[in-house]
Amino acid sequence: MILRNQNNDTYNHEKALEETAARLALYREHFEDKILEVSCNGDVDSVFLWIISALDPFSIWVDNPEIVWTTEDLADGEYQIQRGEYGNFCPVTFVNDSWLVPGL
Repeated sequence: MILRNQNNDTYNHEKALEETAARLALYREHFEDKILEVSCNGDVDSVFLWIISALDPFSIWVDNPEIVWTTEDLADGEYQIQRGEYGNFCPVTFVNDSWLVPGL
């Protein structure tokens, strides 16, 4: 299909798609070990999280806000968890075994 733009120039979509496919094949050939494919079918926030997790598998995911407790949710006299340098993870397991395991 050939379309015209505001300057009355012609634009060939099929040719542009063929050129793009050729470039993509070239990139895949030379950078096959560095290419990550991420699905872009979804809303903006989902695609963003998929890209972040593909780039960094240890990235922090935000919990569902409906199930997260905050300090304001604690009743009077309830125990408030003190967090240290390692957050909710066990520092002993991290230092000894190099694993991040939820701690108490």
